[in-house]
Amino acid sequence: MLLKEVLKEFIFDCEIRKTSSRTIKSYKNNNQRFHAKSFRQLDYLN
Repeated sequence: MLLKEVLKEFIFDCEIRKTSSRTIKSYKNNNQRFHAKSFRQLDYLN
């Protein structure tokens, strides 16, 4: 399963649990920043 699919499923689960839209937006932003930073660090190491 690709990372994008995992994040999409996570957001879907949040919506089912009736998580507020602001919280979901925050989760998305945090995950995007985390993964962008992780990929930059991996590029630096290679």
